[in-house]
Amino acid sequence: MWFVWFVVKNPPSLVSPRTLISFDKPFFVWQHGLVTVQDLLRQTLMDGATAAVVVLCQVSRIRENSTRTGKPYLELEIADSTGRERFRLWEDSQAYDFAEDLQDGDCVRLDGVFSRNHFGLNVERLHIRMLEGTEVTELFAGPPERRAALQRDWDFVNAQAAALADPRLRMLCQTFLTQYQEKFRRAAAARSVHHARRGGLLEHTAQMMRAAAALEGAYPTVNWDLVKTGVLFHDSGKMWELDYTAQGFTCPITPMGEMLGHITLGIELVNRLWRQVENDPVFGPGRKPSRESVREHLMHMIGSHHGTREFGATVTPRTPEAWMLHYIDNIDAKFEMMSQTYKEKPLVAPQVYDFRRPLEERAIEPLAKWSESHAPATVAAVAASPASEAPLTTEPEPAPTPAQAAPAHAAKGARNAKTTSRPTSPTSPSSDAAAAATSATPNGKAPTPSFKDLLLEHAWVDKDADEDDEDER
Repeated sequence: MWFVWFVVKNPPSLVSPRTLISFDKPFFVWQHGLVTVQDLLRQTLMDGATAAVVVLCQVSRIRENSTRTGKPYLELEIADSTGRERFRLWEDSQAYDFAEDLQDGDCVRLDGVFSRNHFGLNVERLHIRMLEGTEVTELFAGPPERRAALQRDWDFVNAQAAALADPRLRMLCQTFLTQYQEKFRRAAAARSVHHARRGGLLEHTAQMMRAAAALEGAYPTVNWDLVKTGVLFHDSGKMWELDYTAQGFTCPITPMGEMLGHITLGIELVNRLWRQVENDPVFGPGRKPSRESVREHLMHMIGSHHGTREFGATVTPRTPEAWMLHYIDNIDAKFEMMSQTYKEKPLVAPQVYDFRRPLEERAIEPLAKWSESHAPATVAAVAASPASEAPLTTEPEPAPTPAQAAPAHAAKGARNAKTTSRPTSPTSPSSDAAAAATSATPNGKAPTPSFKDLLLEHAWVDKDADEDDEDER
């Protein structure tokens, strides 16, 4: 069999692809050193795609299993800060004996050739070794670009909290960010639906804060201090419901998270922090609104942010701030679901992506934004023409002279006598319009033709009907 290698320049990705063309079956090979789990997912989505890569990851789950015919294999789930994947390692793999000794939570370096088949992700020529020293630290910190993004999110949330005008809410938020920084920065926003990754809760909260800041000018009557505080605390209970371990990419199921849920835990957290700070002078009597009203409204927002009881809300939103929080939360969650669909799912038809839960239908490729570089040449030419730059005139139409007005009154009298005749051809110009266009004004200059006069040069207009309308007005 003959093979030909082609190096593709400027690929639309961070990795460099090569196309291996066989006279039997062509397929696509990505070659790169170190990639994330999410990169691995993207590179193996295409039919026949193969990725020869290195992945630093944690073994979140490993189990022994066998086929119906008794052939043994290992089922591994790997994860990093960008996502998770599963694959099977068969008994005839050179790495099988080493992998048998792995345990849940081990951090490893995988070097192999990955592809997809009817079982899912598959790997060949796999080499495995344990991570050492700084490799483990860097794995849990995430890739440099993700670390930088999460730091920007953290700085933005802190800046928004410091800018709150209500000193009681400002103190409450800053106390929370100080006491729960580590736990908050590593928690996920969900197990699978949206922002389901280490640091996902911080990402979700920061993006909701940005949305709130953008809407503030459009709805000035809303109490935005309360909304932004609600954004910070609405999912704070997930620090216990979806808590990542200090060194891990999985959320263990806990009795507290199962029995109470993040809404109840979030309300309890607000009450606990409130008791810590309420003796500060800023919480003193005589301030409007009262401190108890502020606390009650904040707890209501946490309890109602899911919108309906069907989706877990303890009550439905009853205030503008509660509705604002609910919709901002829903928008960011839906946009994240769409974003993950485009990253994780293959195209099943032109512009149509495969189904991803919990979206109800298949996602469609978004429409590109308008770009001047794609505009037709005629549009650009018209926009640059001198005529388009000329100012629109709004000069009033000159008043008709007695000589011009006489035919109109005569025509009206004739019409009242049922003797009016009209042109039969829609292309015949009106004699009245022609006279008006060519007659001179008292100063000897030709009058500026009106819009109606211009129309009369090319089409028949019922002038008599217009004059009747003028009389009625």
